[in-house]
Amino acid sequence: MKNFILGLQWMLFIIAASIAVPISVSDLYMLNPQETLILMQNTLFILGIAGCIQGFFGHKMPISESPAGLWWSVLSIYSGMIAAGYATNIEVLQIFSGGMILSGILFIILSVTGLMDKISVFFSPVITIIYLLLLTLQLSGTFIKGIIGINAQNQVIEPVTAVLSIGVIILTFCLGSSKNKRIRQFSILLSIGAGWLIFMMFNKTGKIIFTDKIINFPRPLAFGMPKFDPGMASTAFFITFLLIMNMLASISIMGSITGDNEEKLVEKYKNSGLVSGINQILGGTFNTVGTVPVSSSAGFVAQIGEKSMVPYLAGCILVSIVSLFPKFINIMASLPAAIGYSVTFVLFSKMISMALFELKKVIDEENSYTIIGISILAGVGISFLPQSALNGLPSIISAFAGNGLITGSLLGVILEQIFLLKKRRAGKKAA
Repeated sequence: MKNFILGLQWMLFIIAASIAVPISVSDLYMLNPQETLILMQNTLFILGIAGCIQGFFGHKMPISESPAGLWWSVLSIYSGMIAAGYATNIEVLQIFSGGMILSGILFIILSVTGLMDKISVFFSPVITIIYLLLLTLQLSGTFIKGIIGINAQNQVIEPVTAVLSIGVIILTFCLGSSKNKRIRQFSILLSIGAGWLIFMMFNKTGKIIFTDKIINFPRPLAFGMPKFDPGMASTAFFITFLLIMNMLASISIMGSITGDNEEKLVEKYKNSGLVSGINQILGGTFNTVGTVPVSSSAGFVAQIGEKSMVPYLAGCILVSIVSLFPKFINIMASLPAAIGYSVTFVLFSKMISMALFELKKVIDEENSYTIIGISILAGVGISFLPQSALNGLPSIISAFAGNGLITGSLLGVILEQIFLLKKRRAGKKAA
């Protein structure tokens, strides 16, 4: 029973962190209610399946899968091309599916050839610190907007939503620091449940998609056969390397919690890369946004204090099962986004703590702190660039230049390698 309840908690965490993506894509591409339901159902189904495959054959860690923000940003960019006569909304989704399939193939090639291992060498404690801090800083604005009720339809603060959200945050912190182990373990489930009830009392629930069907099976190629476009192919090639960085970061961060040594982590990198390729292909086949292991899982595990794989796998299985029931998807769609943002706010505060603990692993403090400072300053600065600044740039450049997390992290990798090269040369001269 304990594992089932913990699995239910994982299920709610996975859905709460992901449900906004298909709803957003539906709005961007003007999908009708039936198409929106298919997109939501396929998204949840693939999330559960992807998580199970990773858990059994990939990294084998309690790291949930979530629609990749990088793919989401590419979809947002391409949606603006519809009006310019690039293609119809469905054709763009077909082209996008083709890009994810190509990305999956590249993932597999890099893993099978051993190149994934070579890429993982660059992910040192310094890069982990940069990645964690940039991730939390970049998303902090999104969290605050969601907590106070600001979204695409509403650009002013909603006082009721803000007060209720702050209440959920306080409740999550209190439950997570309780002396009672069981309360700590179920703190996320209790917070989401209590918050949901309170939001319902104030009529602050989310969007519901009506349907009369009791059960409906996910449909592969629901929006047609994937199309392979040269522009999307080049974008997919570049995005794949950025997704690899995201994947390596998530595994490295969780490794600091589970206590895996470097040798184990390298093996997990390779296996996870292979499985991520399969998951990208599944995403393209089922017309969803490609998934990636998410770093926020580390905050979730730290919050509940449960590292076991059984509840995690149970949660993934539950996500895929509930995706078969449209009426349940209706219920999940009504989960207020503010609750998800509030709970995630707490989890990401844990991740800042993890970044600070990583400082203890730094050896060359002077150079490392310089690298961290430059990278974070550049990454945060890029995050403040207005979207209009990227207008007219190719999508492959926009996806990179507009993402302070990726740009700052890559800058950190480059700077660290330069400092290491100088150090090796100085050592040779001294010898």
